[in-house]
Amino acid sequence: ARYVSTGKWTVIRGTVADPGAIMYQLQPDSGQGPVLSFKKADDNILFMTDENGNLLVGNDYVSFTLSRQQKK
Repeated sequence: ARYVSTGKWTVIRGTVADPGAIMYQLQPDSGQGPVLSFKKADDNILFMTDENGNLLVGNDYVSFTLSRQQKK
């Protein structure tokens, strides 16, 4: 399934567990739903985290990793 959300991005540098981390948070424009948090792995991959910066673990059906794709 595809999930689309628009809102305001905030960049946060460092967490308690990882002072060098680069985190992105998205506050949805609608005001509905939670703030979405992501940890930058590299320029092409983001990992979804909980509100404390802990990585979320998926399973065979759900992935919490976002990968950049080229537009076709």
